[in-house]
Amino acid sequence: MGRVVEEIRWLFAETRSRHARTIDSLDAEYSAWVVRFSDCYGVAVPYNGVEPVAERFHSARLTTRHIVIDGEEHQCLVLTSDVEGFRHEFASLCGDFVEPGENGERRLSLLENPQGWWERWTELLGNAVAHKNVHGILGELLVMEQLIKAHRGPCRWGGIHYATHDIETNEHAYEVKATLKRYDTTVTISSQFQLESDDLPLSLVFCRFEESLHGDCIDDVVVRLVDLGLDLSEINAALNTFQLEQGSSARQKRFKLLEMREYQIDDAFPRITAASFKNNAIPESIIQINYTIDLSGIQYRSFLG
Repeated sequence: MGRVVEEIRWLFAETRSRHARTIDSLDAEYSAWVVRFSDCYGVAVPYNGVEPVAERFHSARLTTRHIVIDGEEHQCLVLTSDVEGFRHEFASLCGDFVEPGENGERRLSLLENPQGWWERWTELLGNAVAHKNVHGILGELLVMEQLIKAHRGPCRWGGIHYATHDIETNEHAYEVKATLKRYDTTVTISSQFQLESDDLPLSLVFCRFEESLHGDCIDDVVVRLVDLGLDLSEINAALNTFQLEQGSSARQKRFKLLEMREYQIDDAFPRITAASFKNNAIPESIIQINYTIDLSGIQYRSFLG
């Protein structure tokens, strides 16, 4: 593989933007290219899979993409980075990506299960993807589903509309918190506005999940929400902002919902708002408030129908 890596390093330096160069040290049967786009660079291999792939790790991405090479369009599996300063190191990862292995076994394994290759490397390096936790997003989608099915919609999802609260209907606002801990009932409030609503009654919905092969995943709930009338393109655009693009394996990760509690946010609920300070105003020098609430002992009702 050393010869392939050295050629990739050379081609990284020599390939112009929006161009592709063949990696000649590979047999034609296992073709691959070094590619440069306007905002990133990397390697590509031919790919005939039906489902899209969209994975992200720090500055690296694994995606499916259509590329024109020598006037011919190819669907490819593409590994890219947008950090030029790590070209030398990134070439080693790219070498492993394009390496066919004995009798092409590694290339076949890659094309049959690109997410498997990706997960092997991210587990080795420590995946620090910066999107919001998957079960937290799943909780918000499930709350919307419950509201619509109970005819308490239409719903405005904060992920789509950049609202203060996670979900709003015409008559109520909801802040959603989720945990994978079986017995923990603490939630972290990361904004002085999360538990404040002047216009609508406000509830906190607390979702408890566990990882399961038989639970829901984000893609499952998206399909159900579309069936209930939500716009698929809007949902996907919002999920993209959390780095959960279509084809991301995180959208297929399954969780079983163990319980869903609703807490009414009223004067009896412990919280920090402007009313907690002198003159009902947060001091000008305080720009962010973060605190943790223990929900044990606070009255709630089941949110599930």
